[in-house]
This record gives sequence, structure tokens and C-alpha cells, in this order.
Amino acid sequence: MANARPTVLVALAAAALVLTACGDDEPEKSDAAASDTAAADGVEGAEAVVRAFYDDFGAGDYDAACERWTEEYAATLVSEWNEDNDAKRVRDCPEVLAQFAEVFDVLGDPAELLEVSDASGTLVADTTAHVEVTLASGEDETDTFELTLTDDGWLISGEVLADTSPSPTTTSSDE
Repeated sequence: MANARPTVLVALAAAALVLTACGDDEPEKSDAAASDTAAADGVEGAEAVVRAFYDDFGAGDYDAACERWTEEYAATLVSEWNEDNDAKRVRDCPEVLAQFAEVFDVLGDPAELLEVSDASGTLVADTTAHVEVTLASGEDETDTFELTLTDDGWLISGEVLADTSPSPTTTSSDE
């Protein structure tokens, strides 16, 4: 299995690219009722949704996994998949997850590969949380999801892109 490790990371990276391409979407609504429940539900509720998403995904329950996403995020994922992927075209979110699962299935047990080893969230606004997640199959890599608090609770609304811009450097003016 030591030789499979780089392949697992490649598969996770491929999945992350499709998910990341969808991460720039802004949630459309901010509801006062959702804001009132943010304090009651807390960021722990957002963390639980991300963990449940991966549990459902790993177990092959793609319908349940997709129910943990906003409709906008799911629609964007389907669109991005069909635009950027030469593989089989998909009609909906469960079909996209099934395509990802085929890759994971070749590499091992998806339930094990998609097991969340760590999830840590922060509330960034009244109805927005960011949850950083680490999977057992990629201990050195994390993804950060944005969640929106809706009338139905926390839903994954995108992925927060890592800032990959170079850090500013100082230069000497007298060289």
C-alpha cells in the first residue's frame, strides 16, 4: 500500500480541483432566522455537517452526501465537471460523487480513504463558517469548506481556496 499513497494523493487532488473550481460561489441569501440559530448551533454544527458529508460519501450514499450542499454549490459542481472533464457527463451531484468514488474504489476502501481524521471550524460571519478538514488518506493535506447557515441548518456552499500568492519580500534600495 506504500506505493498506492502517491496515487491516493493524486486522486484526492483531482477531486479537490473540481471542488475547488466551485469554491468561488457566494451564497445568495442571508436569513435572520439562520443568524439567530448560529449561536445555538455553533461552529460544531458546521463541523458535523462536513464529517457527515464524508461519512455519506465514503459509504456510497451520494444522495445524502449531496443533501449536505447548497443547491447552488451542487449545480456548479455538475457544470464544472461537465465543462472540465472528458470523462462521462453527469446530470446531478450524486453522479459526480459516483465518478469520484470510482477513483477511490480503485485505490482502496472509499470509507477508509474518506474518513475524516480532523475537522476544525471557525465562524467567520453570522451565517458563514469555514471548516478545515483532514482526511485519513491525506494527513499532510487539508481542505477548507465554506458553510452557510440556512433555515435547514449548515450546508456546504463552497471550498475556500488557499492563498497561494507569494509572500511580500523586502528589497534593499541600495544594492
